[in-house]
Amino acid sequence: MRVAVAGFGGVGRRLARLLLERGGSHGLSLAAAIDSRGHAVFDSRGCVEEALSAPRGGLAGVSCGAPGSGPGVLRGLGYDALVLTTASSPGTGEPGLGYARAALEDGKVVVAADKPPVALLLLEHGGPPPGLFYKATVMAGTPLIDLLRVGLAGRRVLRVVGVLNGTSNYILNLLMEGVPLEEAVEAAVRLGIAEPDPSADLRGVDLALKASIVAQTLGCPVGPGDVVVGGTVYDAAGWAPGLRGAGAALRYTARVDVAGCRAEIGLTLHGAGSRLYSLPGSLNAAVIGLEDSTIYLEGPGAGLGVTAATLLSDLVLSRRAGGKPPYFPAGL
Repeated sequence: MRVAVAGFGGVGRRLARLLLERGGSHGLSLAAAIDSRGHAVFDSRGCVEEALSAPRGGLAGVSCGAPGSGPGVLRGLGYDALVLTTASSPGTGEPGLGYARAALEDGKVVVAADKPPVALLLLEHGGPPPGLFYKATVMAGTPLIDLLRVGLAGRRVLRVVGVLNGTSNYILNLLMEGVPLEEAVEAAVRLGIAEPDPSADLRGVDLALKASIVAQTLGCPVGPGDVVVGGTVYDAAGWAPGLRGAGAALRYTARVDVAGCRAEIGLTLHGAGSRLYSLPGSLNAAVIGLEDSTIYLEGPGAGLGVTAATLLSDLVLSRRAGGKPPYFPAGL
């Protein structure tokens, strides 16, 4: 299977390395990459290494590169699967949405880490369309989406409550220790946990997208704009300090209620008996309520390495049954 990568930043490059190291054992090869200014069709390992050393947006300048990007470029790439590591607008889903539509319409597999186009594609198709794999969009290093789509086949999911944004969890943990918000944000950026501008995480834009994706995976047509926002991390700056001493923890959570097809995000307090009470650093966690039991899932939700590895996992899955997802219908 020949793989093209749209979005050749940190995650895209980490995936390219994984494909060079492990792709052959899974029948995968890196065919091409696209960035914001150009593209490269890889005809040798040397050209891949050259692209990996190029600056961001520099694919057009490598020996196997050329100017031009956008969905129209896909037609000449000779690929079987498209990986989306683009950074798309939460409002329009572009540029990732255009790439994904073009690839799916051409019968290709799409493996995505980019949340806005996935949330909008799910809404357009009334659930996951054939050929779309997207577990890297939510709890990137922990297979929540696969659990909901595969592991719980035939089970009735009532609700999902989760801490699904590592940046906000890391910052809230520092706030509860008495660290001022500005210093907490600076620490998160310095460690690479947060983007240089983490406002999308702190205002709930990222969390609302994830809540929408989880809801739609479970058969509820909840778009990102339908998610109820009940507060932001900024609201916690004044009252988070001291909560630990009072035996409480503050989390920025998403809640999806399947029966009512409702999704909401907001700040929630958790006592020592809650599964979400002890969640250090930037860890993610989800509590899945079933009609007869509860499942707790915890693990990394972000990071270049775990996201790239999860994309590789979806590529391996996509090769089963001629590229059709080995999943049951989303509606439970």
